Amino acid sequence: MDNFGYDKKRVPVSQRHMSREATVHSDGTLVSVTVDGRNVDVEPGTTILEAATRLGIHIPTLCTHEDLCVVGNCRICVVEVSGIDTLQAACAWPITEPISVHTHSARIRRVRHHMIQLLLAHHPGECHACMRNGNCELSALAQAHGVTDVAFARQEETRLHDASSLLLIRDMKKCVLCRRCVRACIDMQEVGVMEAVGKGERIEIETFGNKPMRNVVCIGCGQCISHCPTAALVNPDETARVWQAIESPSKHVVIQLSPAVRVALTEALGMPPGTVECERLISMLRATGFDAVFDTQLAVSLVVEAQAKQIVQRLSNESTDGTAPRWPILSSNCSGWVKYMEYFAPHQLKFMSRLKSPQQLMGTLIRAHFAKFYGGDPSAVFSVSAVPCTAHKAEADSPLSVTAGDKNIDCAITTVELAKMLKASGARLSQAAKGQFDNLFLYNTPMTSTPFNSMLHLLCGAVYRRVTGRLLTRSVEVDYRAPFAISGAYIMEIPTGSIDASHDRPELAALKGQPLRFGKCEGTANAKKVLEDIRRGGPFSKCHFIEFLACPDGCFGGGGHPVPTGRQIRQARREAFPVNTNLPKEELDWITDLFNQCTDGRLEGTFSNDDFFTGYMPRGKFIK
Repeated sequence: MDNFGYDKKRVPVSQRHMSREATVHSDGTLVSVTVDGRNVDVEPGTTILEAATRLGIHIPTLCTHEDLCVVGNCRICVVEVSGIDTLQAACAWPITEPISVHTHSARIRRVRHHMIQLLLAHHPGECHACMRNGNCELSALAQAHGVTDVAFARQEETRLHDASSLLLIRDMKKCVLCRRCVRACIDMQEVGVMEAVGKGERIEIETFGNKPMRNVVCIGCGQCISHCPTAALVNPDETARVWQAIESPSKHVVIQLSPAVRVALTEALGMPPGTVECERLISMLRATGFDAVFDTQLAVSLVVEAQAKQIVQRLSNESTDGTAPRWPILSSNCSGWVKYMEYFAPHQLKFMSRLKSPQQLMGTLIRAHFAKFYGGDPSAVFSVSAVPCTAHKAEADSPLSVTAGDKNIDCAITTVELAKMLKASGARLSQAAKGQFDNLFLYNTPMTSTPFNSMLHLLCGAVYRRVTGRLLTRSVEVDYRAPFAISGAYIMEIPTGSIDASHDRPELAALKGQPLRFGKCEGTANAKKVLEDIRRGGPFSKCHFIEFLACPDGCFGGGGHPVPTGRQIRQARREAFPVNTNLPKEELDWITDLFNQCTDGRLEGTFSNDDFFTGYMPRGKFIK
């Protein structure tokens, strides 16, 4: 088990990381390896590619990705190993004894040059109009190795082009058969939409039964898109719809930004990963033509209050009857996770929170409140949501995402799509002035533009505050546990200590000394383990609430963000935001008052307490 959060040994034997096997049987003695005349001592089982990377020697590759298991099928990373006549794949060669390696000899350069030419012979020459133009790994390899022509006759490609789904577009003419998408979907996410079918020259990457994407069991996480080296898999582009609305004089176009989108958007505009320029982005969006820019953090805060209320009500019932429910409340904030449950665990949807996702709640607030106070017809408001993955596109298009006959979100666009719009507008991040989010409500709002890393931590603070009457501060020792010894799945146990019976929940005094337990799970492969643990009555079954996020590193690793992706990139995005369990007091008081207005009918407009909730569609693993 590695620190990424999924078990690479689950993959077929033919695709296992061979170094993992060698390491298990080694005695811990280091092995000396020479790479291009430089020596390094490595653990037995370390691959040649890993050893070269430690020395700062770059070996090109196309099928290898740090998030995925090794297959060694592109052969771009071939090297010469002393004593062996044939070239070997550096990514798949486990070092078990001292060897000498050459990585860039004349022979190797010729072979790589021919391999790239062969790939290009099966690739359409449409780079100028390609969505990955300027960010394509195959194109970068050709440029780096001086491949300026295709020595072999370009093959007429008739492979599939599938644009039937809002979740992703498959253009198999651009596929290089690296199998990254297969490994991301099967091994990393354990969903299994695509697989390599056939043998030899007849190999194709297909869905089950070669069905169109609209008819397969796909949760829309977009990890296959994030890990594809070319434009064989891309996000559907809906920017034309947004431009049309912006150019329409009868439309009032507004957009909402979530924290994960803000940090990845600057990355798509050429800044280093983890750069936060929220205020400049707001100005760029207004210059692009958006009439108002809203902070999804407002809806996040309201969802936290609503979820905390549900949890505390459940705790009150527990303290009254003395029985604890078998299943914790499962979160409903991640659209990919919701689709995963609808497909893979429809019988457990009854344990899901019925609260809308922040995106949908914000869309409902905008639809119900914005037009009234800004003097317009609700149908004239075109509501756009910038989202971290394509699952939100499907959520926005769902028949369940409708309030009073109107769609909550008219169009959901990914980070990549929004970056494309900003670039086309001519606005430049370095030259943009600083702006502020628009107020959704006419009366003064103290909401800041500072996002918070984890919605779960804010929820912990809200529940703790409601139960104990105190703020959850750093002085409270929170116990973090990872029952499966993998990152991305852990439990937070928060001691309650003495409970102030004078605050608004005196019946909770019976819970004195009992800890609050919150779980977090990132990645659907981990989700399978957690759901099974709950079913068996394991540690996660004792949690009061568990937040599930479909992607590794949550929304910071969403499939709608710019590529490339990797652990360091996702970590930089995550670390851009501080972890906090409490909002500033002024903001907290304002949110509490606003939440009360929303739930007791005092909020002007058409919003009511029922608008906090949604439903689900039990689908099961069936295809049409």
